[in-house]
Amino acid sequence: RHQGERRAALWTAAWVFNPIAINVSTRGNADSIVCLLILAAALLLLEKRLTAAALFYGLAVHMRIFPVFFGPSILLFIDDAYCGRSSAQHVFLQARRERLWFFAVSTAVFFGLAGVLYVMYGWEFLYEAYIYHLVRTDNRHNFSVY
Repeated sequence: RHQGERRAALWTAAWVFNPIAINVSTRGNADSIVCLLILAAALLLLEKRLTAAALFYGLAVHMRIFPVFFGPSILLFIDDAYCGRSSAQHVFLQARRERLWFFAVSTAVFFGLAGVLYVMYGWEFLYEAYIYHLVRTDNRHNFSVY
């Protein structure tokens, strides 16, 4: 955030020309796009553009399910200080309007896109995108239950 333009360009080049990222991307993996969406959501959160951040986050979770693990951190980031309020008591999971809004928008994006693709492709989409990962027996796969 408070980096000079040259340093930011160097970090960007380090990611773009990273041979591991290039190799992974050649296999049809969209992790670079998902990382871009997550970084865009983080930047928008820092700029206090909550709805836009939720849209990007919902799209990232739709494309790959792993960004869902960032959700609790994002919701905890949206606290009283973020909203410009001061609070003497801080409750761990106190439901604030902004947290609920972020959750609602990102969830609506995820399920809305899933619904559109279900209408387009039917059961095959649900099975290939979600269910297959729970029933496959390949122990080298991230979501395998074995």
